[in-house]
Amino acid sequence: MSIFKSLSPSLEHSYTVKALDAHRLLLQTPEHPDEVLSLELEHISGAEYLLKDHGEQHPIYIHQMVDRYQVMYQGIYYILQKQMRGSEEQRQHSGDHVQAHLTGKVIQVNAVIGQAVERGDTLVVLESMKMETALVSPRAGIVESVHCHENEQVANEQILVKLSPAEPSAITESAETA
Repeated sequence: MSIFKSLSPSLEHSYTVKALDAHRLLLQTPEHPDEVLSLELEHISGAEYLLKDHGEQHPIYIHQMVDRYQVMYQGIYYILQKQMRGSEEQRQHSGDHVQAHLTGKVIQVNAVIGQAVERGDTLVVLESMKMETALVSPRAGIVESVHCHENEQVANEQILVKLSPAEPSAITESAETA
């Protein structure tokens, strides 16, 4: 389950979105916490989709970025960003792994066990709903394990790469020998 918070004034609350697969979503709004909306997305072309809800269809435009979505729906432009859940301690240790932020297919794996990486290095590239998303290293470290391979379908929040801490000198030495 993913929590999204609006970065635009058009939307004041956080929404809970659960991706069942690349085309089916469950949405829970803060205005109606006991009601869960089941929505379907149908890809038309590029960033254009049809949002289907109880037999009604509405055009929606979605541009996916690494950690946020730009959405145009019913003439209103939204920017939604994925929010981390859990305790402060969990947030501090969340840099130890790279997770899929959506359900999709792995189209590229750049991470190699034992590899020194810097914050922002692209470790895995996913494709979902005809859009590519680069998953980057949240910090400098050493790739401890890789839990995916090219052409594999992965689930939302599945751990794809684990990192271990590295001494700054080990990263510098590794970069110099490359």
